[in-house]
Amino acid sequence: MAPEIMSLIERFEEIYLPLRELQHALAEFVRVDNEYPYWAHLDASRELVASHIESMEYQDDDSKAGSTSSMPAVLGVPYGMLYEVRAINEMRENLMAFLRESDKETTPEGLRLSKYLLEKAGLHRFNRKTAGRTFRVLDNKPESISFIWSQSRSTHKLSRDEAIEVANRKIAKVRDQKELQILKSEHARLMELPEDEILARVYVTTAQPKMNIIIQGKRMPVTTAHLPLFYPADSDEQLPIIIPLAEQWEDRPRIRRSDATLCETAYCPLLNIYRYLPEDKLRKKKK
Repeated sequence: MAPEIMSLIERFEEIYLPLRELQHALAEFVRVDNEYPYWAHLDASRELVASHIESMEYQDDDSKAGSTSSMPAVLGVPYGMLYEVRAINEMRENLMAFLRESDKETTPEGLRLSKYLLEKAGLHRFNRKTAGRTFRVLDNKPESISFIWSQSRSTHKLSRDEAIEVANRKIAKVRDQKELQILKSEHARLMELPEDEILARVYVTTAQPKMNIIIQGKRMPVTTAHLPLFYPADSDEQLPIIIPLAEQWEDRPRIRRSDATLCETAYCPLLNIYRYLPEDKLRKKKK
């Protein structure tokens, strides 16, 4: 093995191994503690919350690339432990920065260097999206925390020809015969449109948990709640006011102002392609 590769493996281990150890120590505290304030979504066990604290990998080989799970939780801990949580956050950021740099290099065999390093470390299921997340740390006890589901959608304009190309790519990849027939039908509908018509493709984001925090009478910026929140507390201290996350979210993504110019029903539902309202209907809608 080339000396340069050996050196990079050593650098990776210098970043990764202390992070793994510190995360494990924090997770062990959560597992065994029964004195400090604790709340978790759907009354999740301490074991489950602890596993999310130290997990940076996919659960199994069949997991979809880029998929993640969330564990909203509120944990009161000794003040000194907050330094450890902040250190974990910094180490995670350093690890991500190292991997991004390694993405630019390849091994003599042509394998991306970051992938090679992860495999050498036994991290075949390493999940960058999960590992790149950091914990929310507060310097003081919050007065209240309310959890909400958040979902939005983005709209991208495209020409009729670009929409047809989207359909062609989908048709080339799909294997299910029923879905294939629907795509061909939508392709035919696109062909019927005027050549100069502008369309919109709508992308709906996955719903994610967020939290509103009030601390010392001030509302903090809304933030995601994929991982537990930590704040300083004494043993046997009561939790702040918590408004829990709904068990399920309503599939009602926020409508952007630009979306108001779209027809309510998708022209090609499977492709998520919409037509814009004609000018006369748009004027009526604005009145």
